[in-house]
Amino acid sequence: MSREENNRYLRNVTKDQLRKLPLLSRLGSHPFLKLLLLWAVLLALYGGFYVFFSNPTHAGRSQPAPSPMLHPELAPKLIAIFTLVSTVLGASLLWRQLQARKARRKEAEALLQPGPEAYLRLTDEFLPPTSPFPDVDLLRAQRQALGRILYGQDALARHELNQVT
Repeated sequence: MSREENNRYLRNVTKDQLRKLPLLSRLGSHPFLKLLLLWAVLLALYGGFYVFFSNPTHAGRSQPAPSPMLHPELAPKLIAIFTLVSTVLGASLLWRQLQARKARRKEAEALLQPGPEAYLRLTDEFLPPTSPFPDVDLLRAQRQALGRILYGQDALARHELNQVT
């Protein structure tokens, strides 16, 4: 596979995966909306199971047994648990969004420098050579080559890419 084909494949793979799930592709890159959709589906499943399994019919009875009612003392506990889970999930999503903005800001600041050294240091920070990620060498070479190309160092960019085999 040539490099052009490989780059085209890497660009299109996420779009192809999202097209397989039409509802998620319409939501785009909004993780909060996807989380809300997940919770709506889970609550609908829970409600369906609750209704289905809380009214069993017994042999010899023509009418279902009376459905169990939610005890009043459980309501405050359920509200507290729901509030706690929602708060923790919301805080973790907010934290991830802030971290992503911080990384994008650092990358924008590095690209404003007159040379590629700041961008290469940032690549070392984001993808250290000791990373447990399996393709870290390939990604590091790609980011370093991109940094060199953006600053007109084509020969060094080729050298960076040729080091990874």
